[in-house]
Amino acid sequence: VLRTYSHFNYLEPVISQLCADGREVVALFDPRWASFESDQRVSYFQSNTPNFSYGQAVRPSDENWWYKRLAVSRELLSVASYLNRTDQSKFYLERWESYLPDRAQKVTSKGIFRYLLKSSVGQLMLRAFELLVPPSREITQWISDFKPDVVVASPANMRYGVEIEYVKASNALGVPTVIQVYSWDNLTNKGLIHQKPNALLAWNREHMREAITINKIDPSTISITGAPSFDKWFDSPEEIVAREDFCLRVGLNPEFPFVLYLGSSENISGDETWLIKALVTAVRSDSDSRLKNTGILLSLIHISEPTRLGMISYAVFCLK
Repeated sequence: VLRTYSHFNYLEPVISQLCADGREVVALFDPRWASFESDQRVSYFQSNTPNFSYGQAVRPSDENWWYKRLAVSRELLSVASYLNRTDQSKFYLERWESYLPDRAQKVTSKGIFRYLLKSSVGQLMLRAFELLVPPSREITQWISDFKPDVVVASPANMRYGVEIEYVKASNALGVPTVIQVYSWDNLTNKGLIHQKPNALLAWNREHMREAITINKIDPSTISITGAPSFDKWFDSPEEIVAREDFCLRVGLNPEFPFVLYLGSSENISGDETWLIKALVTAVRSDSDSRLKNTGILLSLIHISEPTRLGMISYAVFCLK
């Protein structure tokens, strides 16, 4: 169960391997969020993979009294988590608060309610509400009828998503559940994982730490698997090039070492040019010839929003 068609790209290597092993894989996409994207990539994959199919996930009605309040309760719990993280930019807190309904934003902005939300008592009340709300009847019925061997959800912690509903319903039915960590920063700058899966697949030890400390996942259920979204680059020989060839391709001198500077998006870090200039000045003026001749490769992200989804373009520069 995936959020959008673009999320399919991250799990395509896993799905491809499952299909190659003779497994039947059915991918379901959240109709609320996937409707903004093209399914061309997924359709192409289906046409070349006989035991793969896809469709729309069942989504609880937005008019469902329980579901509407549970959705807000979950977002409040994610806000509470951000309130208790002193080592993270307040941008993420403010962004998640903006996802709340206007009435909830007004309430949480008041001192006493904000204090309650931040407290362990307030968070315990929100978690208790999660336990009180039964799984979606529609999703539970679908799983009962379809009888999957395992339900895999990803990302499962983004705002108002349906993936976590499948985890909740599957847990209630005794169907094994797996959550695949979607991206490198998904456990720190998105919402909480509100249902505990039987297994959580993390990329690395840092993911494991974040899953335990932030999302309260049982360590015994976490497996470190690497980053499946990068498998395709290592599995394809044509994507692997010698260091000298790569350096010549991007304009670096292969005789010297180089450093890679990975820029962030503007809404996180603002204008980074001052830091890049300072870095270049410091490197070029150093008395150590090894450092002075070090190449600097910049990978900068520019974000514009000509559509509702926005468009991300990457610009790579080389400083000689």
